[in-house]
Amino acid sequence: MGVLEGQGLIVTGAGRPLAQAVIAAARDAGGGVFACTHRPGQTVDDGPDEHRASPIAADLADELVVDALFDLAADRVPLSVLANIVHPGDGGGRLVHVSEEEWNEALVSSLHTSFLLIQRAVGEFICGDGGRIVNVIDMTDHEGPGGVATVTRTALLSMSRCVAKEYGRRGVACSTVVAWRGDAGSGGSPEDAAETVVFLASGDASIVTGDELHVTIHTRATRTADQERARCESISALTT
Repeated sequence: MGVLEGQGLIVTGAGRPLAQAVIAAARDAGGGVFACTHRPGQTVDDGPDEHRASPIAADLADELVVDALFDLAADRVPLSVLANIVHPGDGGGRLVHVSEEEWNEALVSSLHTSFLLIQRAVGEFICGDGGRIVNVIDMTDHEGPGGVATVTRTALLSMSRCVAKEYGRRGVACSTVVAWRGDAGSGGSPEDAAETVVFLASGDASIVTGDELHVTIHTRATRTADQERARCESISALTT
């Protein structure tokens, strides 16, 4: 029996490799998964029918669309978990170099959507038997902290801690996972990181809330760098 047996999860950001790993891990753990991704201007009615496994694309920055999404998900799975996977805007560049358009896009696609999803999840969970929210900030495309990505991460962590403090007594836990790109030769796979998310989504993490956990993912890019380094070392050995 898996640690998520009998639980239903909404997983956002479904187009990202990390989100796909979370979806697979949650299903392996016995959870019922309702996957979705943000697409401006699209309503839930435009999504696939219940017999299709592909994620639903919807405008998660629209409160009415988010409400419809939760209603649809609740009809399919017994909701008790929101795994909100966010990819913050820029690539870690300096904040003063960010355009107003990039700034606004990051606020909408990362923070505004998160606010609406978390707000609706809290309402859903306190009316039931409680639930768990795991905010996952996917920083694997970034060189390091900086720019809009850091602003987004800090704001989302504060949001998570507010939820944990204000609704903990009503059975709602909320934690944050930050996924970083590892240096060459370091870190685990997206599947390894997904296991962390599954743990936080499960009853095994009953004493964990309001915390920020950091995981390092050995991305394909760093693996390619390792392979190139090994090839160069091999050539060097042959010529010496």
